[in-house]
Amino acid sequence: MYLKIAIFDFDSTLINTPRETQDNKDKWFDYYGKEWPYIGWWGRPESLDTDVFENEPNPKIVSLLEGFNSEENTLTVLLTGRRQKEKIIDSVKKILNQHNIKLDEYLFNYGGETSDNKVEQINNLLDEYPMVNEVVFYDDRTEHISKFVNFGEELVNNGKIKQFNMYHVVDGEPKIK
Repeated sequence: MYLKIAIFDFDSTLINTPRETQDNKDKWFDYYGKEWPYIGWWGRPESLDTDVFENEPNPKIVSLLEGFNSEENTLTVLLTGRRQKEKIIDSVKKILNQHNIKLDEYLFNYGGETSDNKVEQINNLLDEYPMVNEVVFYDDRTEHISKFVNFGEELVNNGKIKQFNMYHVVDGEPKIK
């Protein structure tokens, strides 16, 4: 029976994935001998290409995850804004497996704006695991943090859970909000 859910974002939280920069597009060019062929970045599995990009884990966050994994009544969840497409799912899981990073559940954005989707999926988790009384959430997106903090406060104020801790990950460092 789960009493706590520990939630981790993927990009720039668990894994230091490449950003959409000219330098990274140049790396793509150097490896494949052709220009980056897409308009977008985050929705492309190629942005996670392990032949081109390092995709290194964030050691502090991975260490925290490992601690939660060792807690008997804690569910660990990857909750990413990356879209729920087979190639994206495969790329994300490949990177995590390469670094021996394990979670209990892997959730991807199935539609809509990222922060809205994450709020909806957390609500779904709390409905699925009604005995949970604590949520711990790690995410790097500055523009989403206040929304998640407010959402957590609502969950506590409405009595759905007892505690919600939001950590803003900046340059690999988790800071409580």
